[in-house]
Amino acid sequence: MSRFFASVALVIALAAPTPAADPPAGSWKLTFRLNERPVMLLLTFAQADGKWTGEIADATVQFNKDPKFDSVAVAGNTLKFTLSVDKQPFVTFDGVVLKDGKKINGSLSIGGAPLELTDLRPSTLKKLADPFEVMKETLSQSDDAQTVFDSSIIILGQATGKKMKPEEARGIVDRATKMAADYGPRWERTAALRFATVLADQAGFADIALAQARKAERLLTDEDEATVRIEVLETLMRTLTKASKPEDAKKYEVQIQRLEARDYQDYGKTFPPFKADEFKGRKAKTDRVALVEIFSSTELPPTAAFESARDALLKSYKPTDVIVLTYHINISAGLDVMANKGSQDRLEFYANAIQRGTLSFVDGKRAVALQKETTVAASKAIFDALKEKIDDDLEKPAGAKLTLAVTPGEKGFTGKATVADLEKPGEQTFLRFAVVEDRVRYTASNGVRYHHNVVRAMPGGKGFVLKNKTAEQTVTVDPVELRESITKFLDELTKDAESPHGDRPLALKNLKLVAFIQNDSTGDIVAATQVELAATKKE
Repeated sequence: MSRFFASVALVIALAAPTPAADPPAGSWKLTFRLNERPVMLLLTFAQADGKWTGEIADATVQFNKDPKFDSVAVAGNTLKFTLSVDKQPFVTFDGVVLKDGKKINGSLSIGGAPLELTDLRPSTLKKLADPFEVMKETLSQSDDAQTVFDSSIIILGQATGKKMKPEEARGIVDRATKMAADYGPRWERTAALRFATVLADQAGFADIALAQARKAERLLTDEDEATVRIEVLETLMRTLTKASKPEDAKKYEVQIQRLEARDYQDYGKTFPPFKADEFKGRKAKTDRVALVEIFSSTELPPTAAFESARDALLKSYKPTDVIVLTYHINISAGLDVMANKGSQDRLEFYANAIQRGTLSFVDGKRAVALQKETTVAASKAIFDALKEKIDDDLEKPAGAKLTLAVTPGEKGFTGKATVADLEKPGEQTFLRFAVVEDRVRYTASNGVRYHHNVVRAMPGGKGFVLKNKTAEQTVTVDPVELRESITKFLDELTKDAESPHGDRPLALKNLKLVAFIQNDSTGDIVAATQVELAATKKE
């Protein structure tokens, strides 16, 4: 049976022309949840020689063993049926066909679980493989505001690909936003923002997107928090740019910067939720810089504790003592918009440890794994564990002298790393680089709003082999090309999504270049350093 985007099944397809034969003859859709996962079945019923039969024409999941109709019974306006797997009841349904024949209300039991109310809706579809067609059928007669909104977003997300005309898209938006107005200004503003976002990047729909972004701005009030105002104004700014109105977009830059400065100050008062004591200094006379690597995902709630601990480290240590890299990675829970190829490659490097739950590394060695307590409250324990390992490493001498210089060029920057006195050169010793953004504002599902030291790229990929005790290596960093490469990476990840993910933080300001030396045979990182890319620095 065909696979289908799980989110489509969250919105029940609600409408279709009445079947030619008397209900329940014809095709119907049934939606339910199985192990917290939404499932949609396309069922067909037919009568021959006084006997009713049923068939599963399609499903949105792949079953280990396909269920089959065990029984179908129709008496007057009632319908009962059982779906079984290996002759064991899987789904039982008992319902009533409404007089208009456009719905069958009933009760459902999954695997003998308590009854829940549901309904069957008629369908003209032969398959459930195309979310666009399923949602068009849903939208055609639904009067439920949430269903109309969800269906509209999925449909409009494919407007260009399906060659939708602007007037058709405008009609869908007008209907959904009119319904949204009946649910208060907050939801009306949210709906307008989502429509602006989903249409802004699609050719031919910029005017519709801009109208919705301006509407969201009009719905702002003096009581709205800075985070809300920033989201609205950034969407408007982005939409104006897409609508070829760059001068109008620039008018909002200063306003957004002021709002973010105020919001960031307030955010830092509670995140991290504990005071990080300042590092008291080393006992030994060493100049080693410890490198801390943290893996996070905006869609994985437990990683918030690691990001909180990271912020505490940045308050506790100076950059000349500790460098922190945060790799954002994609996981099954959803798209992390700060992910990139470099971070994903680094994930593969530490794959064995990460599969065992380790999300942090100090100088290439496993540090702290996922905690039993998965909330931000666990961040103090993570911070303490990381601090202990860092303090120990800072007492050890570096395994090489590593310096890094950056010079601006016509297109970005050139970074030159110089290696001297490398203790263990060889085929398994690599010089690696990372481009890091000092701070990224993005409200994530894991609860983190400001993300620090985000790795944006790994110039040189796997790294450069250091076969000798001394070496020099250059890499180039072009912010324009970097933005394009990240966009291409994210586009590839979302090419099959039912709607585009418009919110991609790609300011790429306050960038730094980090260089470090790692022995892959032992995992040890023996030296690290960083410099700011001055021309990207903004207040």
